[in-house]
Amino acid sequence: MTNPPGQGGPYAQGMPVPPPTWPTLPRHPLNLGEVLSASFRLYGRRFGQLVVIALIPSLVGLVLVGAAAAAMVVAAVRLAGSFTYGPAAALRDTSTLGLLVGGVLLLVVAGIVAGLVQIKCDGMIALAGRDLEDGRPSTVGDLWRRTRGMAVRALALILLLVLAMVVLSATLGVLVVWLTNSDGSGASVGTTVILAIVIVLAAIYLQTRWAFVVQALAIEGAGPLAALGSSWRTTRGAFWRVFGYLLVAGLLVGAVGGAVSGVTNSLMTSRLAGMEAADSLPQLIGQLTAMIPFFLVGLLGSQVVQLLSRPFTVLFTTVLYIDQRRRLGLEILAPEGPQVWGPGYGNRPGAPGQWPASGAGAPPFA
Repeated sequence: MTNPPGQGGPYAQGMPVPPPTWPTLPRHPLNLGEVLSASFRLYGRRFGQLVVIALIPSLVGLVLVGAAAAAMVVAAVRLAGSFTYGPAAALRDTSTLGLLVGGVLLLVVAGIVAGLVQIKCDGMIALAGRDLEDGRPSTVGDLWRRTRGMAVRALALILLLVLAMVVLSATLGVLVVWLTNSDGSGASVGTTVILAIVIVLAAIYLQTRWAFVVQALAIEGAGPLAALGSSWRTTRGAFWRVFGYLLVAGLLVGAVGGAVSGVTNSLMTSRLAGMEAADSLPQLIGQLTAMIPFFLVGLLGSQVVQLLSRPFTVLFTTVLYIDQRRRLGLEILAPEGPQVWGPGYGNRPGAPGQWPASGAGAPPFA
């Protein structure tokens, strides 16, 4: 089936219209089990693509950190050679010192860039989850293009939050110092403890209310402040539900990581116990060398768990985001049944496959 001449919509004249698609998510408010199963189902449908996206930040960080480490190693070797002529000669070697400082700065930049790329890739994963629900095909390149500018918006958001945290920390610090100086009794200590507890609880509350910031940045294309506002509205009246669901997802991921770490740690512990019986330096070195494979396996295992769990965590949050928006009536769910792709596919009320059809009632999530 194709669009007839003169009709608009996202598909050009003569191009085939995609086949009918069904929503991936159940058509009713989701409980915890349904959010988990939907997240795994979305993950399985694009497993390879999502793992590739999750791998991008690690590759970027590896390249930048490797370049920084290489610069610092070269500078250290050159400085060691200069020290043979005395400390003054080493300090006069400005090119080597510049290389060392450049390596340190590159290391800092690598951390910032890798963090921003991680946020962008999280947005790409969230957008892929949204596409799966909408029945829209998308490649890694397409997702990368559609999240263009997200890293800059995320950086602006981070700077705003850091500025707010600095101001708040300075204010609380002045308050604590004033309380301590004005009253050295246990009352001031108790007040300080209460303030610390309040800060922790406030951080948990804000983290939950802003849990959907990445989804707002990627799916809605919102700006920094708009993303905060969108997440705040989406979690309205659902703090405990969102907090509890995200806590369960975090515990599941942590349990998998803990199981992998437990296996590798038990193997290394048995090796460490054998090291106590070493009665010579060569024997001790040999046992340490024998532990290297176990250390590498443990390190690789933790990295693999982190790589595979990141898409699941983002997809889980995205499913929760979509469900919560439907609960609040922020999204209109199409009538049940396959989506009908007709001429001039658009936002015409009552069009086939769109809500509301003639005589239809309120959508299921209203």
